Amino acid sequence: MANGVIRRGIANVKYVLLSQFCYYVVTFLTAFVLPGVLGVVPNGYYQIYFFYTANFVGLMHIGFNDGIYLKFGGYEFDKLPQELFRTFMRLYICMNGIEMLALLAVVLWEPNPNKRFAFVFAVLNILVVNLSALLNYINQATGRIRLYSFIVIAQQVQLIAGLVVLFLLRHVDFRTVIVLDFAAKTVVVFINVACCRDLFFGKRAPWRAAWGPYWDNIRVGVKLMIANLMAMLVMGAGKLVMERLGTVADFSEYSFASNAINIAMAFISAVGLVLYPVLCRLERKTLPYYFQRINRLLCAFIFSMMLLYYPLVVVIRVFLPKYDAVLSYLHLLFPIVIMQSKMQMLINNYYESLREERAMMWANLSAVGLFVAVALPLYLWHPSVLVIVWATLGVFVWRCYASELFLKRKMGIHSMRNMFEEWGMGGLFIVANSLLGWGPGLMLYAAAVAAYLLYYRRELLPAVRTVMQSALDR
Repeated sequence: MANGVIRRGIANVKYVLLSQFCYYVVTFLTAFVLPGVLGVVPNGYYQIYFFYTANFVGLMHIGFNDGIYLKFGGYEFDKLPQELFRTFMRLYICMNGIEMLALLAVVLWEPNPNKRFAFVFAVLNILVVNLSALLNYINQATGRIRLYSFIVIAQQVQLIAGLVVLFLLRHVDFRTVIVLDFAAKTVVVFINVACCRDLFFGKRAPWRAAWGPYWDNIRVGVKLMIANLMAMLVMGAGKLVMERLGTVADFSEYSFASNAINIAMAFISAVGLVLYPVLCRLERKTLPYYFQRINRLLCAFIFSMMLLYYPLVVVIRVFLPKYDAVLSYLHLLFPIVIMQSKMQMLINNYYESLREERAMMWANLSAVGLFVAVALPLYLWHPSVLVIVWATLGVFVWRCYASELFLKRKMGIHSMRNMFEEWGMGGLFIVANSLLGWGPGLMLYAAAVAAYLLYYRRELLPAVRTVMQSALDR
């Protein structure tokens, strides 16, 4: 029996790894290859579609998806109240359909025909994206990881194949790419419905009996949805200002720079798969002790990964010269990797471990409010992408280190040394690349990283061994 469990576990891991690999391939194609093929302005229209689809369309379930995940996580799929779920699905489709029609009536007034095309398809994604996300949540919550991974792989493979065909035919237009993306999602949602058909077809509960539980799921999930919205706005507020108030070309270039940061974040986030299980197994009384150690290990890794900036500059100059304007501010955005990585893999986990979700929500809310209060009037006064870049960097610094100070106070940690070191490394990165240029900046920053690793080697090496052993034990 144990061998069977191990074999199933290995199979699940293989599917998850394959789905992640497909995701990274699509991310690379859409972040680096597609912008070069489309050109700056056409890529801007595609990025408008992608921005609203990825960030806002998924909120139109108004918390229902999160409520289902929270209330039914741990159930076996066959043990779900299927009659109730069948009525839920009908209500869900009706609600999303009404939202979709209402927003279509709004976006059709957009005067720019290219923007209107992007907005219309973003709105058409409401039902497709949310229904697919709901079924993916159910598959995850009920332990059907293999099916979940297959669904993710199916969508990414369709998109990869379609993009490769378009590249080979040399017929790449932003409208074609948008339609391709929408078609892949539509095919996948039909596959998902077929795999979860017991939740759609058969005897269902009366409408009146399902109405109360349906809204109760929204009540349970809306808080988590709001928290996710605030976190998304911290990342996306700059893009939103650029899209609404800037030119399509400026939005395209800023989106390209943001996507480059996301590529770096994708590499760093992989470490979270190892660090998070370690953190979850710690006793509460040991949390302060390990906060410092995990932070040190995490920062050593982040500082090293920020060296990705230098080959990225070469890639942009050689293969994507149309986007070389982003090089004037890419080095200002890259230190965001430090703050966002800490938030994602350390600080947010400690918020949850200490049951301080409310404080986490206020941290995100204050960051969004600060950005709006500072960036919006400054951009209206002086419409420059550098205003958005500096405001974004400042807000990330505020959110990360205000959160860290709050958690340290809660845990009785008085040392602030690591914060000064992180500010120093981030500041050195910015100054070196602003004043010295690519070559000298690389040598100076690489020397600083080497000195940091050498200085803390006695602390870092045992920590690496502990984390790796814990991951192997898991």
